[in-house]
Amino acid sequence: EYEAEVDEVVTEEAVDMLVSGQPSANARVVPSLPQDPGSHDFLVILGSHLGVLTEEPPSEDDMQTPPTLIEQIEELVRGFHQAEKPVLGICGGSQLVARSFGARVSKMPKDLVHTALPLPAEKQ
Repeated sequence: EYEAEVDEVVTEEAVDMLVSGQPSANARVVPSLPQDPGSHDFLVILGSHLGVLTEEPPSEDDMQTPPTLIEQIEELVRGFHQAEKPVLGICGGSQLVARSFGARVSKMPKDLVHTALPLPAEKQ
C-alpha cells in the first residue's frame, strides 16, 4: 500500500496575478519556489493563461509569466532532473520543461495546419 502527499506550491507573485480572492485552501503560498527537489519524489507543472514565450510576444494582449517566476521554475525542473526524479509538464508546464533545457517557445500561427478543429463524427 502506498501513501502519497501532494504539496501544492504557488508563489505570492502568481497569486497576485492569477487569483481573485483567496487561493485554494490546499495551496501553500510562498515568496519563491524551492530551489531543489528536497524530499519530493516528483514534480508536476500545470499551465495557466499566461504565456512562457522565449521571444517577444506578438502583441501587448499576450500576457506572459513574469521572468523571475520562469527562472525559478526552470531551476526547479533542472534540480529534479539532476536528482533523477520525474517531471511532468502539462500544457504550459510542458513548455516550461522544454525551456528549462534550452528549447525555444514561440506562439503558433492561427491557421488550419496549427489549430485543432472539431469535426463531425461520421456514421459507420
